Amino acid sequence: MYPNISIELIRQVDTLSIDQQLRLAIYLLEKARVTVRPRQKKTALRAFGLLANSSPAPSDSQTQHWLNERRTEKYG
Repeated sequence: MYPNISIELIRQVDTLSIDQQLRLAIYLLEKARVTVRPRQKKTALRAFGLLANSSPAPSDSQTQHWLNERRTEKYG
């Protein structure tokens, strides 16, 4: 049924009242949310890190040229 959860733990949760089960669920979700947030921040920092380099930003004409090349490749 739930391969990564012990049957004993499921039995213990089943003995709780609905109110206690909801409180447990909220606690677990909050704990998971706190755990997941740092990963999102690290991802954003890594994305900004990709943008930070010593190369100058491409000019508007270079960017337009790349877009035109891409459109030619894609649409002929």
